[in-house]
Amino acid sequence: MTPCPAILALILDLRNILGGFLLTIGPRGVFTPS
Repeated sequence: MTPCPAILALILDLRNILGGFLLTIGPRGVFTPS
């Protein structure tokens, strides 16, 4: 069974928002070297 298209669109939307947010912070804020 496949997820409802609305849910799929919402997930893609969240991924886009998250991606833009992470890009704004920059790789340093995401990948912190140990």
